Amino acid sequence: MEHFNLPPSTTVNKSIPKNAFDYYTNWKQKKQFTDLVAKITWTNKLSTETINLPGNEVSEIQFITITLKTKTIIAPLLKIIDKAIPYHILFTIFFEDEYYHSAAQKHPNPLDNDNMVIDWVYASNWKPTSSQSISFTLKQSLDHIFFQICNQLAPKLIRNKTANFNQLLADVAMLDKLQREIAQLKNQIKTEIQFNKKVEMNIRLNQLLDNLNEFYSG
Repeated sequence: MEHFNLPPSTTVNKSIPKNAFDYYTNWKQKKQFTDLVAKITWTNKLSTETINLPGNEVSEIQFITITLKTKTIIAPLLKIIDKAIPYHILFTIFFEDEYYHSAAQKHPNPLDNDNMVIDWVYASNWKPTSSQSISFTLKQSLDHIFFQICNQLAPKLIRNKTANFNQLLADVAMLDKLQREIAQLKNQIKTEIQFNKKVEMNIRLNQLLDNLNEFYSG
């Protein structure tokens, strides 16, 4: 399916060999690229040259599609590609008649220009290829375009509640930490046999659930 109605000036359509990332992989990861990935294609590039929009933290946005041999989430392999390519990327991963998107907020490593630092990864669930993709407008700046992309891939509880990357990153990190603490505490309560400790844990759990409700109502 055609996911994005991008201008012809952005078209690249170049195949990327799987061994292009060998420098960043160990033998197990090389095998995963071989066993899981059928094809990698660099489809489009958004930059000042291709759409005449400025960029500050985001100088280019690469669109990469990956066709899989088997249906699986390949987050570790996407991180390898993201670290290797010094530009922001929107991945579209296909398997038969399904797809999902992934994009990472990242920044250069001051000690290693060849290895980007991943701040956070945003990803959708698997969807039928007949379903609607994410959308964005080619206006304002490259930073704004990529923010639109990441915002739509963020958890529903915080989606469209902020207008900048810093706040979005802070919110997703806080939500993730909160959800992990709640899950961990629920498991501890199930196995705790001392009544007093169980009461204390339940009080803490209710506090965390109240904090979680703030995301729903905020």
